[in-house]
Amino acid sequence: MLTRQQDDGRYPIFETGYYALLALRILRAPPMHDPAPWIRSVVPPAPRAERPVESESVLHHPYLYARLCLSTGTGITPAVRAGLLSAVHASRTPEGRHATLVETSQALAIRAATGTPPGDDGAAAFLRRCTHPEYGYVNVPGTSPAYLEHVAAGVAAARLLGIAPSPAAGPFVLRCLTPSGGFARSVFGGTATLETTWTAVRTLTLIDTGHDSCASSMKQTSLQ
Repeated sequence: MLTRQQDDGRYPIFETGYYALLALRILRAPPMHDPAPWIRSVVPPAPRAERPVESESVLHHPYLYARLCLSTGTGITPAVRAGLLSAVHASRTPEGRHATLVETSQALAIRAATGTPPGDDGAAAFLRRCTHPEYGYVNVPGTSPAYLEHVAAGVAAARLLGIAPSPAAGPFVLRCLTPSGGFARSVFGGTATLETTWTAVRTLTLIDTGHDSCASSMKQTSLQ
């Protein structure tokens, strides 16, 4: 992870820097060079009008950027704050496109990261509509089945809104545990990956303790 960083503190790909810096933070190991100038130089891309085919959320990159700023303690400048909130506003569901729980959760996280209260924009009501008695949460109201990332989004959104997560969320996550010791995306089987296992463990931590280091920062951080 240390060797991925260039001498000037940059990373060749944003996602590489995101995962490397978050991993180093968890390991309590500093990067070789100060990444703050590089992070400040990265402009979060505006969301597309249509959701990319390979992605569940148009807010994926702005969300990762906000999370990285909090994890590294990099202050969010007024210009970047305005851009992030503009991305959230632009992602509001246009006519003909369904809102998703993943996007709603990421929008809440971005607002919290910028010190913006969640407000009364219907997020809590939408979360309730996505609550499922068997799966905990689904990505779109009235659909099934759910996948691990949908339940993770529901739990994270609930915590950011100060709402107790669905009691079915924890059992769903545990049912995704495979004989290998890792977690799959679905209760119906599948291959466990490091990413899905991390998602499962983080979600169980949020359910059990209500504490996630970055989610906690998102609730407490104000604009710097």
